[in-house]
Amino acid sequence: MGSIFAIAYSFLPVVNSWAFLPQAVKLYRSSPIEARSVSLSAWLMWFGASFVSLMYGLTNLHDTLFCISAGVSVFWNALIISLTLWKRGQELQFGFSRE
Repeated sequence: MGSIFAIAYSFLPVVNSWAFLPQAVKLYRSSPIEARSVSLSAWLMWFGASFVSLMYGLTNLHDTLFCISAGVSVFWNALIISLTLWKRGQELQFGFSRE
C-alpha cells in the first residue's frame, strides 16, 4: 500500500504546478486594480510554510522527492507574490488602471 502513495507522491510536483498555473496566468493578465483582490498576506504565509518545509526537507529529511515537491511550491508561491507586487506596482507607476 505504501508504494501506491509513493508513486502518487511522485506526481505531486506536476499536479501542484497544474493547480498553480491558472492562477498565475489569470494574475498576469489581470489589471492592477484586479490584483488588489489577491491576498498578499495569505500568499506570504503559504510561501513561508513551503519554504520551511523545503528547509526541513533539506536539513533533516534528506528526501529528494520531498524537497522537489516543497521546492515547486516555493517557486509557485514566489511567482504569485511577485506577479501581485508587479501588478500593484503598475497601478502606482501609472496612477491608473490600464484595462
